[in-house]
Parts: sequence; C-alpha cells; structure tokens
Amino acid sequence: GEAVQKALEAPESSVSVVSYNLFWWNVAANHRWNELHERIRREAPFDLVGFQECEDVTSTLAKSGLSEFDSFQGPKPNPCPVAWNTEVFTRLGSPGWKVVANDQWGDRYMSWVRLRHLPTGTPVLFANTHGPLNGCDDGLGDNWLAGIEAQRQPGDAVFMTGDFNCDSSTPAMTKVRALLVEEHDGGIDHILSTAPKLEGESKDGTPSDHPLIRGVFRLEGSAEADQPGQQAKALPAETFDQNDATPGGGPRACGLLEADMDYRGGDLGGAP
Repeated sequence: GEAVQKALEAPESSVSVVSYNLFWWNVAANHRWNELHERIRREAPFDLVGFQECEDVTSTLAKSGLSEFDSFQGPKPNPCPVAWNTEVFTRLGSPGWKVVANDQWGDRYMSWVRLRHLPTGTPVLFANTHGPLNGCDDGLGDNWLAGIEAQRQPGDAVFMTGDFNCDSSTPAMTKVRALLVEEHDGGIDHILSTAPKLEGESKDGTPSDHPLIRGVFRLEGSAEADQPGQQAKALPAETFDQNDATPGGGPRACGLLEADMDYRGGDLGGAP
C-alpha cells in the first residue's frame, strides 16, 4: 500500500534484518567455508543479523566482508550470536543472554543487545535464539517472553531472530507472537518485531540446511533523540566480554535430528 511505498522510499527509516543458521559442524566437516562466507556476503547490505550454530561470529563477519559490524558471541554450546551494523546502530549498555531451555545437546539460549538506530534515534532491543528440540510448549514461550520483557525499556522497538525449532502454530510461538506481532515466517526460522513489516523473504541458504531469511521493517523516529544530551554514544567493545559465556563443547547437530522439518520455509511450503 501507500504507507509501505513511502517507507521504502525513505530508507533511513527502514531496518533490514537477517536470520541464518550456519550449519557450522557440517560446513566444517565438508570444508565449505568459502561457500558459507560468500552466501552471507551476497546478502549485504543489511543492518542486523542473528546467527545460529555460529561458533565464531567475529571471524564469520570478517571473512564475509562485514567489517563495519560489531557483535556479541554469547554462550556455548548451541551459540546464537547477535551482530549489528555500526554505521546504522550504536550500542546502549552491555549485551546479555539467558538460558531458555535444555535438550540432549545442552542448554539453549537467547542473546540480546540494546541499540540506538542512528537515522531515527529509535532505541531497539535485538534478540536472537536457537530453540530446543524437545518441544514448543507454553513454558518455552514464557521463557522467551520473560527475556524480552526483562530487557525491553520504554520506547524500544523489538526485533527477535532465531532458529526457534518451532513453527508458528505451536504454543511457544503463539505466546511470542502475541507481543511481537509482525513476523516473517521461514518455517522454524523466524524474524519477529513490534515494528511494521514492509517485506519478508526466505532464500536458499546453501551450504546450510536452513534458509537464509530476511525482513525489512519500518522504525518511527524517537522524540527522545531530539532532546539535548539524549543521543547515545557508542560504547567501546572492551566494556563487555565478547565471549562472556559458559564454555562448552560437543556436537551441535540441529539439522541431523530434524529430517521431518522443511527448512526452506515459505518458499517451499513451510514446516509441517
């Protein structure tokens, strides 16, 4: 409609968000790093990205040509780092994470960071997750929601990416979608937000077994940004530990155990 067209013609108010499960263990076993980095490189430019099964987000960004990005690795195993374009966002405070579930591969997490969108001044809470393989019940949805509510501050727009391992009809996703009502549905991979969605697409994610999904959302300007002294300053990276997490090991085998799931999302029929 007219509102979408106007927003697309004013790119300073739009935010492009990517979610991508890298299938790390399999890419490593088959020496497909160049393919993976080129797949990410081809998707640029974008503003926010949530990776899953990403053991080294700093290296991934550098080798994919995203030198302008800053990031937070978060905990392992089952890592779900967040990364943001520093030409578009400045960081507000330190990133964080919480355990949301546990399955046979260990703890499952949600990571987050608060940011300021420089073109509009809008504060943003950006979260990412890699959900468990043992169910998508109300309790899991409550844990994701509790993480958002504990970190969200008045005026924040919220973006949440992830391989949730839950399709949109499950109780867990129904809970989250009640708050984050705008969504691009990629099967069990999702991008959700409180900001209006302008576009969404599920794309071939090869060499991963997941799609690379992308959404474009519209942010409104923040009155707070117009007040003297309110514009946030970028915080130096050393104010938080990039790897502030409990170390872990062992296989991350999300794809191996999900043969009944359609990872290609909306383009190829969606997950069952």
